[in-house]
Amino acid sequence: MVSKPSDLPADLTSAYRALLSERAILQAERDVVAAERDIAVAQAANAQAMLSDSEALIVSLELAIEKLRRELRGQRSERTARLNYSSKSSVRREVA
Repeated sequence: MVSKPSDLPADLTSAYRALLSERAILQAERDVVAAERDIAVAQAANAQAMLSDSEALIVSLELAIEKLRRELRGQRSERTARLNYSSKSSVRREVA
């Protein structure tokens, strides 16, 4: 806030009061900016936490899906392995 020379106070006491008033206004503006910054930092931290939660949920669900897939494949694989083992055992018995 630039003042014209005619707007400046004539006496020292008035000038000092004007400076204190201007200083208080600037301090209040800095406080508002600092509070807005703190809010933005808190919102960013909250967003990061939500992202981490979402990523953890995704990993957990992917693990559950993979376990279910293995259960399905595992049953088939176990049957196939048992059949292969029993057929190999039959071949061994015949050879022996």
